[in-house]
Amino acid sequence: MPKSDRPAKNEVPMRGNVVPLRVVPQQASGMPVMSRAAQQTVLALRELLDQALAGELEGLAWVEVRQHRNYSVYVAGECADSPTFTRGVVSVLGDVLGRHIALGDPLPIRG
Repeated sequence: MPKSDRPAKNEVPMRGNVVPLRVVPQQASGMPVMSRAAQQTVLALRELLDQALAGELEGLAWVEVRQHRNYSVYVAGECADSPTFTRGVVSVLGDVLGRHIALGDPLPIRG
């Protein structure tokens, strides 16, 4: 098989019309191997999804942080419907982060 046709080390070779699978290493917990920050993010998202499905969560304002500190900001639900309220609660987050930076106050980490 020419080098360019060889599957990657973590892929199963394609035969016929079958799509190659990428083998994702997993921990004993069943979660893929990922950074601690990514694991916390997954756990937090699962908690939020459970709350949203139970009708307990009515809106979100969030920042998505990706590799190389690229980021995007979004709103959904009540936060999209009430931007003035959302701006106020997001400023509370800014205050909490400021107290953490200046005074070492704990952050409310979820996940």
